[in-house]
Amino acid sequence: MPFAWNQRQNIYGIIFLLPRGNRLECMKKTQLLAILNLVALLVHVTLSYFTQFKLINDLDIGQVADTFGSLFTPADITFAIWGVIYTALLFFCIYHIRMAFNQASTHPANQNVNRVGGWFIINNIIAAAWLLVWTRGMIFLSTGLIVFQLVTVVIINLRLRIHDPFARVDSKIFTQFPLSIYFGWLTIATIANISILLIASGWDGFGFDYTPIEWTRITIGIAVFLAVSIVFARRNVLFGLVVVWALYGIVLKRASVNPGLYSELIKTAWAGMAIVAVSSIIQFILNISSKGELRAISGNPSSLK
Repeated sequence: MPFAWNQRQNIYGIIFLLPRGNRLECMKKTQLLAILNLVALLVHVTLSYFTQFKLINDLDIGQVADTFGSLFTPADITFAIWGVIYTALLFFCIYHIRMAFNQASTHPANQNVNRVGGWFIINNIIAAAWLLVWTRGMIFLSTGLIVFQLVTVVIINLRLRIHDPFARVDSKIFTQFPLSIYFGWLTIATIANISILLIASGWDGFGFDYTPIEWTRITIGIAVFLAVSIVFARRNVLFGLVVVWALYGIVLKRASVNPGLYSELIKTAWAGMAIVAVSSIIQFILNISSKGELRAISGNPSSLK
């Protein structure tokens, strides 16, 4: 039976359910999901550049952040990672479109598209909304949006079992790499957004007489704890490396402002970088060891590719 819409079929069914029915119908649903992923990403990226060039609102993302003086906000150069993330996610979308139109529904890439469902689409829609809200200075609403955005990335990573050291090489390059670095940076961005929300709301620190520097050191500790937990629990080395980059951005920012005043904060960030970096190296070795053991047991090196 050729693929056709009927009154009971709707976008919700395509987004949240795995394809059902005959192979042709399943493939067309997979192809549609892959295309919608790309469209949603392009909307997100386009709006991001529009906001940076102030084509929508008077302030760009960094200028809004600077108005609150959060000590957790990294140096501007750190945000260059968005170029890497956007490029990687673009390759993620293009790769899966190619697989959807050239491979069977049983191909791992197409199965991944179906596992993700519409969560990637939702993620990019939320990201676009966050850009509009943030650049208008609506901090409370932006915090809710970025938390929801992070939740969608967590769901995607769980559904795709990222990071899987035994996955195919193409899956690691075009699926696991983009979604891992996106997950890592979005986690840091969420913490930064919450930090700014606390400042904007006049938070009193739960009554504790801590200085902004001390609270930021605690926040760095939370970020380090999350990073180490995810590196080991999810075997995700890339997540750890992104957090190292973010902490380095904090060092650069504080050192450029007043290295003497922020010396303790800078030391905390360096210590956090070391902890996360060592954890990532250990997990990287464990990933290689696990893969080597599986190869030895299977006796078929090509099965891991």
